[in-house]
Amino acid sequence: MQESGWTSALAMYFSPRLIAVFLLGFSSGLPLALTGGTFQIMQADAGVDVATVGLFSLVGVSYALKFVWSPIIDRSLPPLGFRTFGRRRGWALACQLPLALSILCLGLVDLATWPGLAAAAAVCIAFFSASQDIVIDGLRIELLEKEQQGAGAAMVTYGYRIAGSLVAGAGALVIAKYFGWTAAYAVMAACVLVGVVTILAIREPEVTKTVTASLTTETGVLWGVVFVVVALVVAVATYLAITRGAAYFLGVEKWQVAAANFMATIAAASIPLIMLKLLPAAGSRSPQSYQSFRRWLNSSVFSPFADVATRDGWKALLAFIILYKLGDAVLGVNASYFYTKIGFDKLQIAEVTKVFGLLATLLGTFLGGLMMIKLGVARSLIIGGVLQAASNLLYVVQAEVGADVHFLYLTIGVENLTGALGAVVLVGFLSAICNTAFTATQYALFSALAALGRTVLASPFSGLADVLGWANYYFLSIAMAVPGLAMLFWMIKRHPKALEVARPGVTDD
Repeated sequence: MQESGWTSALAMYFSPRLIAVFLLGFSSGLPLALTGGTFQIMQADAGVDVATVGLFSLVGVSYALKFVWSPIIDRSLPPLGFRTFGRRRGWALACQLPLALSILCLGLVDLATWPGLAAAAAVCIAFFSASQDIVIDGLRIELLEKEQQGAGAAMVTYGYRIAGSLVAGAGALVIAKYFGWTAAYAVMAACVLVGVVTILAIREPEVTKTVTASLTTETGVLWGVVFVVVALVVAVATYLAITRGAAYFLGVEKWQVAAANFMATIAAASIPLIMLKLLPAAGSRSPQSYQSFRRWLNSSVFSPFADVATRDGWKALLAFIILYKLGDAVLGVNASYFYTKIGFDKLQIAEVTKVFGLLATLLGTFLGGLMMIKLGVARSLIIGGVLQAASNLLYVVQAEVGADVHFLYLTIGVENLTGALGAVVLVGFLSAICNTAFTATQYALFSALAALGRTVLASPFSGLADVLGWANYYFLSIAMAVPGLAMLFWMIKRHPKALEVARPGVTDD
């Protein structure tokens, strides 16, 4: 299917599949604020200090470690009666129903009286939300043709932003103000039905009918679940031990916390890989269920990564994924702190960065998807990378002019637009290069690598602004965008096949 003309490219956004992707994006974005910004305000109202409840620190870990259990969701049948809906749709429903229940439970818990129980509910929300994201990413990629991936990335981002910023953000706060937090979270739990209805309305992607779900027996699934649970427990314990130990022995300065989080994240992510290497081989005397589990590991865990490692220029590809948004991430790691330090008040920051900034982000999201449709992957990645690096120059100027709110509108407008444009192009690219035999697993891997650059690698830079000064710090953020662009141009010249969007052929066991 080849689209021609900007009008036909625009019309692609209104196709039934793209509308379904928008609604799935809404379902994906809804829980994030409910365990993030909205939840923090709820905690403040209850007078709860999150530092006193260690379980609260685990909320974000589910999103960082979701690649650990993505192979189970990607390559096994859903539990209980959910498998009657198909593999993708069944797993989506199996995540959405407990997600809605967890949101409702969080709203019913008295935070001041039972902070530990509230933290447990928040962790459950994060876990089922991250699991739903795994399914939705795989479902989105498999539902769309390769030329629709850019528009699909834009539409899922639209739904995500609207749900996270407007519905679960501003909407939940308004409901809480007039009716209380229980009512707010009950309404948010009901909003999960948007995703449920969407899943019921769409068909199971054809590709999932041609790829064998290699973990089919109940005992085989049990082996997989036990491995994932043990790996997560050890990974989380490692993360907490390093961060808490660093805080105790080194201190809590910003750079110390950033360095500790960097080391803890790398160590936690390495735990499942180490455990995989230590698992005993399956011999002829091993239980059949364990032999089935080992076969599943080979086909569903090792094969997706081996598939990536056979591609032309795969090392450069993975490095590019990590580095592409690094300059943008270095800029954003302490942006809110920058606004306050140069003299803007809270109302100005809210109006410009939250309201106007959201509009600029939505426009950039739309333009990024449209650009991928018309210009293709390589040119879109170049344009997105150059624009998001160049937009950082406006922060250099903003640092010199100070608290000029009119110039802040220009700075935020351009930066949010180009940042969103680059993000959509990257998501569309990552979606297009996934092998449809391992869609959810490979996308979880690629997105985890992208997040590594945005969060772990960028966080240690946050303390440098005090040393370098704001203008020099933002010049540094521009310099940090250069390695990603250099890697992109090198791949275009030496490994052009790494940027091809032709979907790899489906393989089976």
